Amino acid sequence: SLHDALPIFSGKFTAPSMVEIMKRDGFSFAAQNPNIAVNAVLRKLVLTGFLKVAVAGSGRAPNQYERAGKVSGD
Repeated sequence: SLHDALPIFSGKFTAPSMVEIMKRDGFSFAAQNPNIAVNAVLRKLVLTGFLKVAVAGSGRAPNQYERAGKVSGD
Protein backbone atom coordinates (compact mmCIF):
# COMPACT_ATOMS: atom_id res chain seq x y z
CA SER A 1 0.00 0.00 0.00
CA LEU A 2 0.96 3.63 -0.29
CA HIS A 3 1.43 3.96 3.46
CA ASP A 4 3.84 0.98 3.36
CA ALA A 5 5.87 2.62 0.59
CA LEU A 6 6.27 6.01 2.33
CA PRO A 7 9.06 5.03 4.75
CA ILE A 8 11.44 4.22 1.88
CA PHE A 9 11.42 7.84 0.72
CA SER A 10 13.91 10.11 2.41
CA GLY A 11 13.73 13.00 -0.04
CA LYS A 12 11.23 14.51 -2.42
CA PHE A 13 8.89 12.35 -4.48
CA THR A 14 5.89 12.71 -6.77
CA ALA A 15 2.69 10.74 -7.25
CA PRO A 16 4.04 9.20 -10.50
CA SER A 17 7.25 8.07 -8.76
CA MET A 18 5.18 6.49 -5.99
CA VAL A 19 3.00 4.71 -8.57
CA GLU A 20 6.08 3.28 -10.29
CA ILE A 21 7.47 1.92 -7.02
CA MET A 22 4.13 0.41 -6.05
CA LYS A 23 3.79 -1.26 -9.47
CA ARG A 24 7.36 -2.56 -9.24
CA ASP A 25 6.54 -4.06 -5.84
CA GLY A 26 3.53 -5.87 -7.30
CA PHE A 27 0.70 -3.63 -6.08
CA SER A 28 -2.43 -4.02 -8.18
CA PHE A 29 -4.40 -0.80 -8.63
CA ALA A 30 -8.20 -0.95 -8.77
CA ALA A 31 -8.38 2.63 -10.08
CA GLN A 32 -8.39 3.23 -13.83
CA ASN A 33 -5.78 5.98 -13.38
CA PRO A 34 -3.33 5.11 -10.57
CA ASN A 35 -1.73 8.58 -10.61
CA ILE A 36 -5.04 10.21 -9.72
CA ALA A 37 -5.72 7.69 -6.97
CA VAL A 38 -2.26 8.04 -5.43
CA ASN A 39 -2.35 11.82 -5.68
CA ALA A 40 -5.65 11.88 -3.79
CA VAL A 41 -4.09 9.87 -0.95
CA LEU A 42 -0.97 12.06 -0.92
CA ARG A 43 -3.14 15.17 -0.59
CA LYS A 44 -4.97 13.58 2.36
CA LEU A 45 -1.62 12.77 3.98
CA VAL A 46 -0.66 16.44 3.61
CA LEU A 47 -3.84 17.41 5.45
CA THR A 48 -3.06 14.98 8.27
CA GLY A 49 0.52 16.22 8.61
CA PHE A 50 2.36 13.08 7.45
CA LEU A 51 3.54 14.83 4.29
CA LYS A 52 4.11 18.35 3.07
CA VAL A 53 4.26 19.81 -0.42
CA ALA A 54 7.95 20.53 -0.93
CA VAL A 55 7.55 22.03 -4.41
CA ALA A 56 4.14 22.95 -5.81
CA GLY A 57 3.52 21.56 -9.25
CA SER A 58 2.69 23.78 -12.19
CA GLY A 59 1.16 22.88 -15.53
CA ARG A 60 2.05 19.25 -16.26
CA ALA A 61 4.71 19.14 -13.53
CA PRO A 62 3.41 17.24 -10.48
CA ASN A 63 3.68 18.37 -6.88
CA GLN A 64 6.78 17.15 -5.11
CA TYR A 65 6.11 15.84 -1.62
CA GLU A 66 8.33 15.05 1.33
CA ARG A 67 7.74 13.58 4.73
CA ALA A 68 6.74 16.13 7.33
CA GLY A 69 7.20 13.97 10.41
CA LYS A 70 7.31 10.46 11.67
CA VAL A 71 5.53 7.72 9.78
CA SER A 72 4.85 4.41 11.46
CA GLY A 73 7.78 2.12 10.86
CA ASP A 74 10.41 4.79 11.62
